[in-house]
Amino acid sequence: FMVLVLILHGVSMLLSFFQSYLMGVSGERVVARLRTRLFAHLLSQEIAFFDSHKSGELVSRLGSDTTLVQMGTTEALTETVVSSIKALVSVGLMFSISWRLTAIVFAVCAVLLVGSIPVSQLVGRMTSA
Repeated sequence: FMVLVLILHGVSMLLSFFQSYLMGVSGERVVARLRTRLFAHLLSQEIAFFDSHKSGELVSRLGSDTTLVQMGTTEALTETVVSSIKALVSVGLMFSISWRLTAIVFAVCAVLLVGSIPVSQLVGRMTSA
């Protein structure tokens, strides 16, 4: 049994490495393409555009905004997919263990969600006032 756990852990680590590698490469490609298009668009602007916008600020935005896009395409997308799969598997396991208890848990969550709506609206009004 312990050997199986170690094998599964090793396979998980290997797959995680390949996932990180592939997402990193694809993120770099997306960012390189985006930077090229944005730079070409900047070069096609009229001279008056550069009178009203500082070139240093434009270059800084070009670098920082595309870095944010890269983080979104590599890290956030991956985490969203993995978390969604984990949630679905967890719900499936909950139903396979006890569908009655799972129904109770979802009912309590629904009540808490509906109950939190007025509280969040009250807090929103208090903070905006």
